[in-house]
Amino acid sequence: MRKYFSSRFIDSSHRSFLFYAQLALLLILSACSREPTQYPYTTQNVDVYRPVSTSPQRISRYPWETWQAERALNGELLRNPLILQGDSLLEQGRRKEALEYYEKSRVPGMAYEDRESATIRIAGCQLALDNSDLALATVSEFFRTVNRDVKDVDERFSLVFGFAYGRKGQIGQSLAWFSKAYRLTGGAGPLSAGADRGVRGLLRTQPEAELLKLQTDWAQDSFIASRISQERRRRVVEGVKPVTDTLRPFWELDGVVTANNGVDIGDPLGVIGSMKIGILLPMSGRYQNLGKSTERGIRLAFEAYSETKGIPLLVRDTRGEVGGALDGLQSLVVTDRVSVIMGPLLSDLAAVVVPRVEKSGIPIITFSKREDLKTGGDVFRLGPTAESQVHSLLEVCENQYGYERYGILYPDNSSGAEFANAFRKGVIGIGRELVFEGSYSPTDSTQNHYWAAEIERQNLDAIFFPDGPNEASKFFVNMSATFRSKVRVLGPASWDNPAVLARSRNILNGAVFVSPFFERSDRQIVREFVTAYRNKYGVDPDFLSAQGFDAGTM
Repeated sequence: MRKYFSSRFIDSSHRSFLFYAQLALLLILSACSREPTQYPYTTQNVDVYRPVSTSPQRISRYPWETWQAERALNGELLRNPLILQGDSLLEQGRRKEALEYYEKSRVPGMAYEDRESATIRIAGCQLALDNSDLALATVSEFFRTVNRDVKDVDERFSLVFGFAYGRKGQIGQSLAWFSKAYRLTGGAGPLSAGADRGVRGLLRTQPEAELLKLQTDWAQDSFIASRISQERRRRVVEGVKPVTDTLRPFWELDGVVTANNGVDIGDPLGVIGSMKIGILLPMSGRYQNLGKSTERGIRLAFEAYSETKGIPLLVRDTRGEVGGALDGLQSLVVTDRVSVIMGPLLSDLAAVVVPRVEKSGIPIITFSKREDLKTGGDVFRLGPTAESQVHSLLEVCENQYGYERYGILYPDNSSGAEFANAFRKGVIGIGRELVFEGSYSPTDSTQNHYWAAEIERQNLDAIFFPDGPNEASKFFVNMSATFRSKVRVLGPASWDNPAVLARSRNILNGAVFVSPFFERSDRQIVREFVTAYRNKYGVDPDFLSAQGFDAGTM
């Protein structure tokens, strides 16, 4: 049995993924019946800076500071040197200096993306320095200048409005903006978490009589109404009274976040204490071996670093079915409120899950091989595509064997169809002939004898079987020894499972399959991974284990 590794399709995607994943993880933990009003503030009617809060500043990143360093809000790289310098200073916690650079960056005629990026940074720093008046003036002036209405304000700016109005004591406006942010994100992800924390903190400052009035006024808004009910219940159970310390911003009040998710106020974004990793993999059913290999790699990565050992890894079994994937997703997003999602593994599940996760603002690392899967923003793909796998197989067949006549038998599902399409195009692209093509139901093994007889009648050099190694073994056992000796069997990367292949060695002897992972590599990191995996699990890692380890390491 031979396997081939193509650095062309794994190295470039790995470098790109690493770059974007690092940026995404910086943002992992940063979202009405009554509508926000127009922005009434201008720079002309705002007083000079108020004294900064006397409470110690213990937070490195506030809930409204949702932008990525060196990037515009649309994800594009920024080139404005003043904004970039401001971002560098902000990462060092030097907000006042960062604010100066952000303000200097605003010049007449600057590009919209730069103006928008500078505006949210300026307002964010002003708010962090406890000047909500100037923050409101900054964002209000921006939206008036670009002729955008209240309905056009996105969830990021809605958070700024929510916290700024809350600091000024304009409770109705603050709740309206928080509700808008929460609604725009679908109630999930770091931005919605920011809105949730803002509402919880704000409600803690309200007298009981005002809380009762708010409960009536906001009865039709399920988000706000539920938080009011929870706050009233908390006061009864814990026997506490509203916080009346107006010198401190409500987002710095002790316990504002601990009531929500157990994180101390010194870590208000939950970067350390509440980080949870959600994992969607097939842990039972037909693809359970693939899921378990991937999970092992992920767990090994998190155990390799002392700072990540305590992070919960919440695995939800997709069973290899769309229904299972959606059930798991619902649990991870709504109940567990995870910070990042890894998975799904199967392409047809990823096609359903990824668009739903994308709306929530939660970064997702999928292992799907689908070429047409939309990536970018908070969506990342780690793994070889069907097209890249086919390219590697045909390259070997062409250069080493000179094969001219090909066939393919694929499962009748979205993954099989994608491989079939890629293989069809690949064979035509190299000027060879596809003389046989067939598909079978993955749940009906009674077809095996029919297809085996049909394929034996063909004059083939090689047959591609883009299904799992277990399925391949069960199918090709129906073929004669003569056929197996003269026709090369081709397989996808999912065949790279030493334990499974060892059981099928007689049937699949001589088969060629793709392996993005080469366990006998001379690279030190690969040798260390193989040794650690073998010591922990007692078996050699396969490519899915390595892929899971890569994802966990990112």
